[in-house]
Amino acid sequence: MSNDIGHDGLIFEDGLPFFIDHDLQVDDTGILIIQSTIEAGLEKAVVRKPFYEITEFMTDDTDLTYGELYSVAHALEHEAAKLRELAKLKEDSEQNVADLFDTDYDQPA
Repeated sequence: MSNDIGHDGLIFEDGLPFFIDHDLQVDDTGILIIQSTIEAGLEKAVVRKPFYEITEFMTDDTDLTYGELYSVAHALEHEAAKLRELAKLKEDSEQNVADLFDTDYDQPA
């Protein structure tokens, strides 16, 4: 986890600070969604964008080199591996707790 270092930026120079938080979700149709919550003062906005829009933009960007594309793909694979590892740890932990109390463990679908 990262430490909170204050606001994420200013809307105007020396102006209103804003905060942005991001979350990844998978919708009911299986599409990966990036949900960004932007807060400035008392105002709050939520923006939901499908992740494929980012990859489509990248594939349409003729200025990107193959090296840049490989670098992004590698970073995404690295992050996916971290999520899989965490999911496996949680799954194993839930299975162990079920075994400890001699109950059935139903894996989520």
